[in-house]
Amino acid sequence: MILGHSYLSSLNPEGLGTPLAESVTSYIPRLCKLHSISFSTFLSDILFPKMGTLSLVNSIKRGCSRVYTRPYAFNGVSNFTEKIIHTLELLTLQKNLIYITLLPLRNIISCQNVFRHYRAWCPICLAERKDRALTIYEPLVWTIKAVRSCLVHHISLRTQCHKCGNMLPVIARHVQNGFCSTCGHWLGLTDTNNKYPVDPIPDFDSWKDRNIGELISILPETINITRNETLRTVLTEHINLHYKGSASAYARSAKIPKATISRWQAGTALPSLENLLKISYRSQTPLADLITKGRLQKDAKVFDYQDSESLFPASPRKTNDFDYAYVKRHLESVLKSKSENPLSMTKVAENLGYTKKTLYKHFYVLCRHISAKAACHRKARKEQRLGQERLFVEKVAEQLHIEGVYPSYDAIENAAPKKGIMRSHESRDAWKNKLREFGFENGG
Repeated sequence: MILGHSYLSSLNPEGLGTPLAESVTSYIPRLCKLHSISFSTFLSDILFPKMGTLSLVNSIKRGCSRVYTRPYAFNGVSNFTEKIIHTLELLTLQKNLIYITLLPLRNIISCQNVFRHYRAWCPICLAERKDRALTIYEPLVWTIKAVRSCLVHHISLRTQCHKCGNMLPVIARHVQNGFCSTCGHWLGLTDTNNKYPVDPIPDFDSWKDRNIGELISILPETINITRNETLRTVLTEHINLHYKGSASAYARSAKIPKATISRWQAGTALPSLENLLKISYRSQTPLADLITKGRLQKDAKVFDYQDSESLFPASPRKTNDFDYAYVKRHLESVLKSKSENPLSMTKVAENLGYTKKTLYKHFYVLCRHISAKAACHRKARKEQRLGQERLFVEKVAEQLHIEGVYPSYDAIENAAPKKGIMRSHESRDAWKNKLREFGFENGG
């Protein structure tokens, strides 16, 4: 490799310094598209070997999905995220990729439970960028669980493909920005002239989304903050001013455990994004100012937290708050639903805000029926897919034989629209049967 040249294309990240700065889980698929490789191939053949994580390389090659269930490892603040960014910067010679993650905030806030496990997007944003021939990318702000609406069009972010109805994991083997990783359908509007249905966004959600966007836009300014000592100081001053120095009174008002506040003041723990939003909203201080300047508004008013349950709902619900009648009605409606994609018990539990263990404890029979219904659907889908693959193998083998070409394993694999079609026993059996039919006695 020539000195000074990048191993990969030196692709510039989109939207740096704005609320719509790109995410790592959007940047990598763009690199993959530019080099005509899949996401999984990029991880197993380029990124992870350069990082020296051979266990993950072997894991991906064996088809293990451990990497794909941890999107926070790419966009978050962990040491693993730092290794990914360092390696990407070496491969692309870009020096600003840290700002497409929350790494600049690693010494300021705790990013536990911050990120979504499934993609969220604004279909209008995607359509407008496509119509204007701009780069299709997915901003970091869309990956944050607390953000519910588009910062530009003020509509609720979508989380399900309108074609297949599936929720899409943030990381998938063949992920592509703006497209469904399950069915390949375009996620943006197909006709921007049609009026898109607008959901009313509560004022608090709009405020929260806007403040998180502003925080992302000032990430370059937070890089030199090694520890948020000023935040600890201002929190203590705020408690002294409004609560006569009583951390317990503040904890009750803000519905934050007193032990948590004590750890913040002692510097042994970092506040979560949710709790910082509480403090910010309570004092009507922009979240970006609270973090970078460590101060609250001089005229900060005492905010009444009577409605804080609706502003910051607890998750998951506790067993002693179990709404028996509501949950039973919901489970019965799920079981009676004639949807083409029945919900799994994991998804049902997530929607209700309870653990599966709690639901099984109260409604074992209903839960078993729902689980069986979803399993039956998955089995039918698998049989359908295997049947289609078997027919494809037979058709390709016949075509190659007619052309005078030996229908080898590799020849059929290369003719398939996606890799791995010959991994199933059904496909291999169909291939061997065709070889015998053509007079090749060994049958492969």
